Amino acid sequence: MLTFRICNTQIRLSIWFFAVLYLFLIMDTQRLYPLFFGSIFLHEGGHLLMMKLCGKKVDAISFMPFGIQVRCEDTVEQSYGREIAITLAGPFLNLLCAGVCFLLAGDATAGTLALLAAVNLTLGVFNLLPIGVLDGGRLLHEILQMRGVERQESIAAAVSFLFLAPLLFLALWLFLTQGHNPTLLITGIYLTATAIFKLRQ
Repeated sequence: MLTFRICNTQIRLSIWFFAVLYLFLIMDTQRLYPLFFGSIFLHEGGHLLMMKLCGKKVDAISFMPFGIQVRCEDTVEQSYGREIAITLAGPFLNLLCAGVCFLLAGDATAGTLALLAAVNLTLGVFNLLPIGVLDGGRLLHEILQMRGVERQESIAAAVSFLFLAPLLFLALWLFLTQGHNPTLLITGIYLTATAIFKLRQ
């Protein structure tokens, strides 16, 4: 784990982050990685900006294989509304960027703006799926907590697996029929593994 500080925030880079980054780069036959990683940083920037607006102090940012984890300290009393706003801020910025790029692209379907719109739309919608560590999974958990639902972990896990099953089937089908990029399959396997691990805790 590579660790350093920027101002008062600790930055941690997992070795597996670099491994997944390298794997993505060598499999990216369409050269989408600048757009993809730019969209990811836009997504995470949305979360960080909303954290700041909601009175959270960011203590540490960890770059993990399939996402970024943020450790915060509350400087004001938090509410479910604030937590939901923080969760939705990332996908919202992706969808907003997608909409703006689609409008600017006009009739062009193969240009950089159209590709950037497609990448942001995919990233925004995918993160809203109610699966484990995704924003949609966190949103589901926050809503269950807000409503005081019993057996929250069991319900969240059941919903996660309900969405993971068709996602894995689709990812496997795409890999077997197209075979050139297993990114979705690897992501699906990772999400399934983390969901199982969390369920066993």
